[in-house]
Amino acid sequence: MLNSTSKLRQMLASEIAKVFLIGLSSRLLIFGVALLTSIFYNSSKIVSTIPLVNFYSQWDGAWYTQIALFGYPAGSNPLSGNWAFFPLYPFLMRVFGTPFFGLISSTEAVLVSGFLLSNVLFFVSLFLFYHVTKLIFGKNSFALISTVFFAFWPGALFYSTVYSESLFMTFALGAFYLLEKGKSGKSAVLGFFAALTRSNGFLMLIPFVYNGLQTRKYRTAVLQAIVIVLPYLLFNVYGYFSTGLFPVREIVYNHIWGASRLTLTQVTSYQIGYTGLFSLEAALILLPFVWFLFTEKVPIRDFVLGLISERKDLKYWAFSIYLLLMLLFYSDPQNLHRYALPILPLYWVSALVWGKNKKIGKMMLVVSTAILVIGTILFTSGNFYL
Repeated sequence: MLNSTSKLRQMLASEIAKVFLIGLSSRLLIFGVALLTSIFYNSSKIVSTIPLVNFYSQWDGAWYTQIALFGYPAGSNPLSGNWAFFPLYPFLMRVFGTPFFGLISSTEAVLVSGFLLSNVLFFVSLFLFYHVTKLIFGKNSFALISTVFFAFWPGALFYSTVYSESLFMTFALGAFYLLEKGKSGKSAVLGFFAALTRSNGFLMLIPFVYNGLQTRKYRTAVLQAIVIVLPYLLFNVYGYFSTGLFPVREIVYNHIWGASRLTLTQVTSYQIGYTGLFSLEAALILLPFVWFLFTEKVPIRDFVLGLISERKDLKYWAFSIYLLLMLLFYSDPQNLHRYALPILPLYWVSALVWGKNKKIGKMMLVVSTAILVIGTILFTSGNFYL
């Protein structure tokens, strides 16, 4: 008995080490690329002077910094862009940045806090993804390969930026882990915090509702859905009393950035290099859905109604279909890699392809890593890779 316990501990330690090394390899890659890029390019959008932090605090990082320091301005003239971003991530930036106040400027303090928070939570989300995958598919090797694709996906750059992606994925994957464990109450609480992190976080209700259909626990699913939708409603109600606008998040987003739609015309309006890059990313995103359509023997009616209770992964396919629709009708090509991050079948299908044909699997990983490198160069040099 003691010997078997010792072997189990060794196996778990080995798994933890492998997952950690996967994550460390991906971070060393993007940090190295950022440092090399800085030798040749000086971005005008850098808002920090601290090494590494300065490369990853651009674009949305400036908005999160504003919210962390000044909150959400009242009134609608002028209409503040802060209202397009949900509060949990900048709130934590402020909380963990406060000890640095006085040592460095308040701006630098919250940026350092956000950078550290994002990178630490990247590793937390990586471990959670590995364990969720293992719970669903029951194979250590498959979970590890899936984790490699998770860490080297083109949008994985944003797990290290002063963006909310790492925090969102930590709560989302934590919720999914507890959902697979049958801990519905705790999983809904983490779903609530995920929805408080990102404006599209309310879509987290889909796997919960689908799980309710599969298990026939309809009342539980409804309660979970209400809990997860609450942050979106509460934020917009708070925004209404502050600005007189409802729903304030959508109004601000449309007013400042404009509701985008992914169309062929929009893709081809970019320079040829960007068009090729975005088209390649779109192909990678569509791959798992093509795979599901042509290789999975799942009757459409049974899938839609959640009648296949033995397939644990179907709830995440349902979630991913809604995310895909969001990419098609409420997105922009330059955000594809980032908005696709929660599509878990991206990584699972890539691992399935790897298992069936290692040459094709390796080619997919090389393509994904190459786009990650190109994206890092673009982002850290202040170009469009948002």
